[in-house]
Amino acid sequence: MHKPKLAALALVFPLLAACSETGSQKVAATPPPPPPVDATPITGTWCSPAGGRFSISQDRFDSRENKCAITRLNNFQGTFTASLACEGEGQTSEEAVTISPVDKSLHITFLSRAGKRAIVTPCG
Repeated sequence: MHKPKLAALALVFPLLAACSETGSQKVAATPPPPPPVDATPITGTWCSPAGGRFSISQDRFDSRENKCAITRLNNFQGTFTASLACEGEGQTSEEAVTISPVDKSLHITFLSRAGKRAIVTPCG
């Protein structure tokens, strides 16, 4: 009566051992992060006829009212979208803007401010 039990165990153990093997599994490689978006077309100090002033760099979007870090920057066919983390007037906020270079100007649309728009040119 012991021989059938031993024979059954002899069949089960190799199957269990095969289930626990980890050496044959391959781990998928993580793709490298995309290169940063080149902000050169929008970089500089920009002024509006109404007295607005914006200073834009690869990682900053500053105005007279707010100092903002660019937390995400994309470029879709020449129109930039930026997510901003801002500090100004004693408060912090998050904003979203689109920036479209048009000839020698920038059209800045503040999506977080009901689409308020500024048309700016290089300060001179």
